[in-house]
Amino acid sequence: MNLEFEITQRLFSSFKVDAGTRFLLRTIASAFDPAPRKVLDVGCGYGPLGIAMVATGLADRAHMVDRDALAVEYSRRNAELNAVPGQIEAYGSLGYSDVPEGGFDVIVSNIPGKAGPDVVESIVLDSRNYLAEDGSVACVVVSPLGEFIDDLLASDDSITVTARDANQHYCTYHYRFNHSPIDIGPIAPDLDMYYRGESTIDGSPDGAALQTARGVEDFEIPGHGTVLLVRWIAETELSGNPSVFIYEPGQGHVPLAAMLTMAPTALALNGHDLLALRYSKYNLVANGLDPDNVSLLHTSEMANSDASQHDLLLGRLRGDETATDCTQLAVRSKSLLKPGGTAVFAGGSTFITRLEQAVRHTGGLSVGMRRKHHGYRLLAFGVS
Repeated sequence: MNLEFEITQRLFSSFKVDAGTRFLLRTIASAFDPAPRKVLDVGCGYGPLGIAMVATGLADRAHMVDRDALAVEYSRRNAELNAVPGQIEAYGSLGYSDVPEGGFDVIVSNIPGKAGPDVVESIVLDSRNYLAEDGSVACVVVSPLGEFIDDLLASDDSITVTARDANQHYCTYHYRFNHSPIDIGPIAPDLDMYYRGESTIDGSPDGAALQTARGVEDFEIPGHGTVLLVRWIAETELSGNPSVFIYEPGQGHVPLAAMLTMAPTALALNGHDLLALRYSKYNLVANGLDPDNVSLLHTSEMANSDASQHDLLLGRLRGDETATDCTQLAVRSKSLLKPGGTAVFAGGSTFITRLEQAVRHTGGLSVGMRRKHHGYRLLAFGVS
């Protein structure tokens, strides 16, 4: 049976379905009799594990979760491409934290090698709370993680490993828990497992502190694009407690600088990485902002428009934007801003140049301030 997948360079294994996923699927193909009714795919990427199980009849339906909104979007596309959209439910989640139900017959995962030991441990062991009676887990890891997984599974007397296979590059595991699952429902995300270190906001009162997360950029010091935005915020006076929209907030340096300097009435945070969004919100609340004044928009591209328009839009470019992407950013910035509002973006010089060209060709927008810093540029533009 042939399956087709649309892919993107922004997601893992964009050339072809990776060898670890294919290895795990081979171990799953004859492992279950009868076939499981309901499957959970943790860290689904563009969907090869969960979709393959449903499309080939190895499962009736699948929940597919990932922290990257682009992965969720591509999983939905690929479910349609393989004629199983009604059997696939894809949504954003940090591990199990946003999974709304349990009772899964099988939980599958191609566990990321760079996830960090606490995250890997959570994927492996917290699965117990989301399995049905007699449910099991099937996962694959890169070979260097094999010894860690072996020790983790051996440390819990309630775990029975039913199959283990390995080749030069990967190890696969099938295991089950020898007790009834706990019906706990969705849980609050445990951000501590992603903790990487501490950072500060330059120019803020006493250097306001924020926590940083493993796997999110700027975890040691703010990058050049972030520095440009923070400096612009520190030098700019906006009266009247503005409403602020922030695209790709990262660890939270830019949102926190805006909160401390501008005292906004509301902050809307928009980005593809659910971990970055939640860490940014955590840092805002830890520094005194009312959590009810922070909204999160988890989307693969900048939102076209949220519930209201804003006085200020602050954004960081990824560094892979095409001319078409930049045109979309200019048009969507206009839709998000009030008349007279301002948008400020920072990023690599090539991509900010593309954005400036797009702004100049978008009616109702006018280019304002431009700055350079170590190969990065800042561009401000307004809505007339």
